[in-house]
Amino acid sequence: MSDHPELLKQLALRVIDGIPLDAAKIYTDGSKGETNITGSGVLIELPGRVIKFQRRNADHASVFRTELIAIMWGLSFINNIRDLAFSEIWILTDSRSSIQHLSNWPSIGDSTSRSILPFFNSFRIGTLFIYSGPLLM
Repeated sequence: MSDHPELLKQLALRVIDGIPLDAAKIYTDGSKGETNITGSGVLIELPGRVIKFQRRNADHASVFRTELIAIMWGLSFINNIRDLAFSEIWILTDSRSSIQHLSNWPSIGDSTSRSILPFFNSFRIGTLFIYSGPLLM
């Protein structure tokens, strides 16, 4: 399917367009440059508000780890502003491997992933959704 970028774009837009307007959307991305400098970025869309932040991570960190760090920051931010009303929380990431890793939570051993898991329990069941696929930011 990655051979058909227009189809992927249409599918991503269909998913994103289907998210309720009063939902919190957390877009995440992690990256690594040619000189092994890494960073994570988060864009959060809340009803009537957009927040962006990015941070440089430790040099030589893997892209996988930078993706997990971005997810952790997004959930942490949402957790700290619980007074805002939103119907659902969506994590939108292009990192399928990080989501697969987190879904295998009984065998998680790394500290970054373990720091994400408590956030899953702090939100009502049925309000946290995860989309892993092409993102258009």
